[in-house]
Amino acid sequence: MTDQANEFDAMTPDEIIALTNRLRLDTSAARELLPPEGAAPELANVPRSVKLTLTEDKLMKARAKELGLTASAYFRALLARDLATPADRPLTTADIPMLVQLIRGHAA
Repeated sequence: MTDQANEFDAMTPDEIIALTNRLRLDTSAARELLPPEGAAPELANVPRSVKLTLTEDKLMKARAKELGLTASAYFRALLARDLATPADRPLTTADIPMLVQLIRGHAA
């Protein structure tokens, strides 16, 4: 308990019960967050809690800003890159050594 008084301190138990009986759960705002009926699964975003250290969070947000992305878009891009199969990923200069070995293997 804290030393600070609040509006409930002056209420009787019966008043608190009456107040709680008047409370109603409103889920209309939650419905707005759901994807449209029949939406493609890849278009529906699922909220996910990811635990990062303060340093990781700061670095991630800074890098996302450098790239002109939100932190969520940056995280999704990293995930997509990590999950991509070789057929999904375009060739880069980092692939040159592998290509040279592949060519040498076929030439022998």
